[in-house]
Amino acid sequence: ATLHLAHGRVAAGSRPQVSEIGLRASYGKGVLDVGAIRGVWQGATITGSGTVPARLFDSWLPASYLATLPPTRTGAQFAARVSPVTRAALEPWLSVETLAALELSTSATLSLRTDRPALDALSGELVLDQLTASASGVPIGQEKPTRLLLDNGRVRVADLTWTVANARTVASGNIGLVDRRI
Repeated sequence: ATLHLAHGRVAAGSRPQVSEIGLRASYGKGVLDVGAIRGVWQGATITGSGTVPARLFDSWLPASYLATLPPTRTGAQFAARVSPVTRAALEPWLSVETLAALELSTSATLSLRTDRPALDALSGELVLDQLTASASGVPIGQEKPTRLLLDNGRVRVADLTWTVANARTVASGNIGLVDRRI
């Protein structure tokens, strides 16, 4: 089975809509293959792709259907990129006055993997590939791409070295998504 979607739009309440939604996906041999997904939100283009084996949901699927599926050696995986992210992405949440004091340009890549549908089974990486920003005229940048790692239900800051008003700022740490422990 194949699904193609073009020029779609989605809006939630009073939030800005996601436009130019495109999707190319197919299902065969027990695997949903999202060959491409795309959308535009607040000027940022989001692209991605991934695969999801049906066996990932074996506890919810009928045994008779599972018996027809081939064995699966890999879990689900998803990769995405968003660029450019500008202060327009903050408009739904910040006041006009606050937005006027901000400048922002960044892009990010995300990769996720899981072998079961549970937050503590999710692993991956979020990378801010580039960051240029200012707040009330104070420049903010990064010396190298910022990297956050996700593993066993915890997010860990792997690399975060920013410059704020020419002062070097380094951060580290982790937080649990499931248990919310720091």
